[in-house]
Amino acid sequence: MSGRSALGALLSLVLVLGAASPAAAGFDTVPDAVRWDVDYEAKTITVTVRLAFYMPTGAPFVDLVNQVTGEILRQWSGHRFKCFDFKVQIEARAVQSIDQVGEDEVDVRLDASKTYVRSAVWTTGSQEHTSDSPDDRRVPGRWDPEDANGRITNWWVYDQGAWAHEFGHVLGLQDNYVEETGGLKPGALYDTMYDAVFPVSPEMITRLVRRSGEVDESKVKCPMTVTAGPVDVITPLASIEGLYFHTYTCDYEPPTSDPARMPKPITFVGEGGYSGSYLGVRGTTGHDVKWTFRERLAPTQIVINRGAKLTAEFDWTPRFLLITRKGMLINGVDARTIFGVPLYAVTFDGAQECRG
Repeated sequence: MSGRSALGALLSLVLVLGAASPAAAGFDTVPDAVRWDVDYEAKTITVTVRLAFYMPTGAPFVDLVNQVTGEILRQWSGHRFKCFDFKVQIEARAVQSIDQVGEDEVDVRLDASKTYVRSAVWTTGSQEHTSDSPDDRRVPGRWDPEDANGRITNWWVYDQGAWAHEFGHVLGLQDNYVEETGGLKPGALYDTMYDAVFPVSPEMITRLVRRSGEVDESKVKCPMTVTAGPVDVITPLASIEGLYFHTYTCDYEPPTSDPARMPKPITFVGEGGYSGSYLGVRGTTGHDVKWTFRERLAPTQIVINRGAKLTAEFDWTPRFLLITRKGMLINGVDARTIFGVPLYAVTFDGAQECRG
């Protein structure tokens, strides 16, 4: 479907661009332009995309191609599927015309018009924007010249924010916005597929990986540890010495927007405690700690022991499940370390308890 950017969002959305019927005469798909490689030992998932750029003027534009691909890679880098690095590689060529585009390349016309041009990628397939099913992956393609009637994949060179969004279409994603109104589609997120001013979301990565059909999730086992302290903490009511917890899970399901594949709650187990006293309760260490993450930004309680209950909001980032900037509360009140900063936890891959 068509692209959307900060500028494009201000304009009327009345035309349905970039969608071809699966049976549309004269529309040829290029599924081999997108390749997937999985290395389970190295924990990497690599998607390689072949793009062939051309301009109406035929003038040299290699530097512009490098600018476009560099901006795409900037926004699509640093992401993961669970504990596997999600890597994007672009094999780009600058050609003189669409006639020189290979059968395994997506053609991209770079438009240098001085007035606004709405960017678009022509794809075919399902309109199910939240589904993780391979059946709902869109496939890029192009119209035969005699049937095109101006229907070409076209990116405006002055709207670089839209390039990462259009690249999402090449990979097989739909728009997250309603074409006629610009509003958010049901169940969708404010991410790059809504508007390029928003980041690539973990849910987008899950959708792409699962739609590829190339990743055996039974081989993607990812322990995760969430730990804090020991640290001395100050609250408006009292101070607490040596507060800590160390918890882990041996695997988890990735975040998704697919209502048919909502992830199960993630349960962490481990131990925690504190060494001083808090509100008249003498602290001890080595208490069993068990807590569950159910949904992003929902209050999550971590009971350290009697008298010390932590509450935090967790959210998925491109790499980890992390506590938000608000930090943690102790028994419902603000908690800060002796250095005056909010109380946080640290998340990292792996858990020695899960070995063997």
